[in-house]
Amino acid sequence: MALILVLVFLTSLASPSLLSTDAAKAESRQSDQSTLDIVMLGNSYTSNNQLHVRVNNLLDAAGLDPDVQALTSGGKTLAWHGEQADTEGTSWYDTLRESHDYVVLQDQSQVPGFPTSSSYWQDSLAGAEIIDALVEAEGGDTFFMMTWGYRFGDESNQWRFPDFSTMQNHLKTGYLAFAENLSTSERPVFVAPVGMAHENIHDSLNNPTANYTIFSDLYASDGKHPSIQGTYLAACVIHVSITGLPSVGLPSTGGINASRTLALQEWADHTVLNSSLEAGLTYPWQYEDPGVEFGVDSGSVFNIDPGLTVGVGVNFTNLAEIDTTALVAITGPSDWEISWNYPTSPGVGNSFEAPSDEVQWLQFSVTAPLVDGGAPLAGSTHDFSVSLVGDHTGNEDWWNFSMRYGEWKGMEIIEGGGSASIDPGGIVDLEFVLRNIGNSHNSLGINIAAVDENGSPVATPDHSFAHDGWTAIVYDRADLEDMAPGESATVRMQVESPIRTAGRLDMMIQVWADGVQEVQRLNQSISIVPRSGGNLGLTNVDCLFDVAPGDWCLVELFIENTGDAAFLFNLSVVDQPDWLVVNISDYTRFLGPGQRVHGIDVTAWTAVGLTAGLSGEVIIEVEVDGWVPAEVSFEVNIAAVHAWEVVRADSEVVDGQLTGFWEMHNIGNSPDGLVVSLECTDFTGFGVIAPEGSDSHTTNGDTRSFEILDIPIDGTVIFEVWMEVPEEVPIAADAVLTVEARSVRDPSVRHVIEHSAAIDGAEPTAPIEPDDPSAFSEFLQRWLQTILIVTVSLVGMVAVAMAIRHRIEADREYYRKQNPEVVVEEVGDWMAKFEESGEEIPEIIESPTTDVASFRADFMEKSGDHSRDVAPAPDTAVVGKAGEVLDEAQTEDAIRDAIEMADQLQESDMIHPENIVLDLDDFDDRLDSLGRDLRDDEDP
Repeated sequence: MALILVLVFLTSLASPSLLSTDAAKAESRQSDQSTLDIVMLGNSYTSNNQLHVRVNNLLDAAGLDPDVQALTSGGKTLAWHGEQADTEGTSWYDTLRESHDYVVLQDQSQVPGFPTSSSYWQDSLAGAEIIDALVEAEGGDTFFMMTWGYRFGDESNQWRFPDFSTMQNHLKTGYLAFAENLSTSERPVFVAPVGMAHENIHDSLNNPTANYTIFSDLYASDGKHPSIQGTYLAACVIHVSITGLPSVGLPSTGGINASRTLALQEWADHTVLNSSLEAGLTYPWQYEDPGVEFGVDSGSVFNIDPGLTVGVGVNFTNLAEIDTTALVAITGPSDWEISWNYPTSPGVGNSFEAPSDEVQWLQFSVTAPLVDGGAPLAGSTHDFSVSLVGDHTGNEDWWNFSMRYGEWKGMEIIEGGGSASIDPGGIVDLEFVLRNIGNSHNSLGINIAAVDENGSPVATPDHSFAHDGWTAIVYDRADLEDMAPGESATVRMQVESPIRTAGRLDMMIQVWADGVQEVQRLNQSISIVPRSGGNLGLTNVDCLFDVAPGDWCLVELFIENTGDAAFLFNLSVVDQPDWLVVNISDYTRFLGPGQRVHGIDVTAWTAVGLTAGLSGEVIIEVEVDGWVPAEVSFEVNIAAVHAWEVVRADSEVVDGQLTGFWEMHNIGNSPDGLVVSLECTDFTGFGVIAPEGSDSHTTNGDTRSFEILDIPIDGTVIFEVWMEVPEEVPIAADAVLTVEARSVRDPSVRHVIEHSAAIDGAEPTAPIEPDDPSAFSEFLQRWLQTILIVTVSLVGMVAVAMAIRHRIEADREYYRKQNPEVVVEEVGDWMAKFEESGEEIPEIIESPTTDVASFRADFMEKSGDHSRDVAPAPDTAVVGKAGEVLDEAQTEDAIRDAIEMADQLQESDMIHPENIVLDLDDFDDRLDSLGRDLRDDEDP
């Protein structure tokens, strides 16, 4: 039935041509000459990306042998081009006075869109009239290239061009008015609708001006001038407008991929061969000589539902006077199926006999694709083209039609349903993802209900319910309204369980959509499960302190069951450095609710040979009931261990100098430094040759120690020590040079090595023996030292005795001063004082006297008897002997003090150790000198 209707519809529209008989008889200049000569006049819209070259390439690829040239100047109007055409000596003047098939005019980008009453528009029309008159005089035709609106409108003329669509509409009106004013019934002026191609692409997109759409890619960065894609689209439109040949299949241009090239070609063909014809535009190829052509006009639109097939019929007639054949082919969108009952495919075409003046019908069918992901959209049109080429006449004709895709509604559940778990008295969030799989906007709905063991709802489904202590509600479904084709939306609901240790809820979810009869359903179950949880912590973290390489540290863990049931807890080390071995003493524990276990040992062993400062983290987690509720971590830092190795410490004596060669090796695990110091047992020259970069210290002009820092791990320090070795000393001895090397960072790390050299004793000088030594000389040689010692001792004893006597006298004098002597005056002396002074002599009263014995007897009689007997006084001889013993003891103490003083005097004048190796032959002289010095120190 659909096929019959289409055939009837097509038959009613059948007519020989849209053009008048006079127009149909116009000469075909294209077929009369071998070269298609075209001149393009314009500004930067034409010169950018060399539009004339692109047009030439397309025409050449179509086999038309073109010659396209351009005369352009930036920003110029048609008024300016007209002036140039009238000015002798310009290229415009000379070129337009030659014969050309077509002259294409392009005005300034804004002027054609201004009101036709404006002076700018009128001036451009006047310039176009000048050029068109010259073109007509040379037998050519005039084309206007309709330009395009700015991507975002014209900011400088917001009142006129606020956006692309408004500006494009004004430009289209202006260019069509230019053509209408210049056209006559005998000679039409044509328009190449490049701007309409922009408009068709713009209107096909939801957000065309966004970046990276096919529409925005037509523009350069300023949103006005064409990009390379915009220029290629313009070239395709001009090609189809001049030739009537589709641009699909022609070569691309640089910088455009194959898929975009095809899209631009399809939009150019659609604009010229479909939409522009509906708008009333005409083209030169509609005025060609009669030949084989379709009996209906292009532009038919047929409705078709998704997945259905529509039959189409079209007739063609050979209007020429001779019989010929016609090659007919059909092209359309790739996802649509075109079929007919001929041996070749519609895309390749089939050759039909075309007798003169005979009408023939061509029948084929078109099958629409099914909706997939919301596409094709409802109401969208899909263009098809039936091409015809006459073999003998060489003419071409096209019949273009469109299929309007029907509406299909559908929806699907993408995600949701199944099983979920919940805590006793807990809340769980559920999500369901729905999609509009129809090809038009639609609204979806959702309801929920609890079901019994048979799966039947226990109540009418709604947006919420309460059942057996369970509650559920759909709280987020706003996105289900007015969903776009292919759009997805997420619906959220909450379910709350009763406070039970076990239980289950089975519920049903219903989803529907407007225009969809079938309601989709899915099931959801929610089970109450005991809650599991745990806590893990650290105690007694010994590993907080640095650990030496090869050593170990210890931490303790505790585990706590924070759930409401007994569970098995598993400990595991999930991360550790590769230089550490971690061992957990108890990996698994079974704990009841609220139970806690302490004292789980974790030992961390470090590898040998690690560098100081190395740090690593150990992470331990606890797993319970298939999840990890807690984890802990601690760090292990490698301590610095300082150590030095003496690689070399040998010495040699050459030419009176001992030289020691040292090499120290830092075998610790951290950079370190050395402090090297020297000591010598003999007072001779010695020192160290410090290495470069060290801080040395000198004594008496020689370097006796040095300090060097920042010796890296495995680094070495090389230095030399030296000591001058005397040829001989009075007594043979060993000279010892002691070298001590200490670590800067750990002074307890030290190495002490002694270098020694033997020093020969001096040979004794043979004494000069006198012929006959005297007895006195022999006496002095033998007893001189003894005599000196005795003499010194006696002198000291005398000096001490004198000092003691002097001290005793001084003590007596001091005693007298402190205790003056009481003088008892006799009577006569006392009286004599009066006589001498002439005073009156007082009367003397004689006191009674008594003898001692009487006084004693009288005293004892008065004082009573005494029981204590008075000891008799010591004998005078005994007292004298005691005094002598006391004097002798004091003298011995004085002699000992004198000897000690003499020893101290000798020690203070002993030879300095640095001069011990000097010649001792002058010992006697120095002894005499010592005696003089002692005498000089005495009081005069």
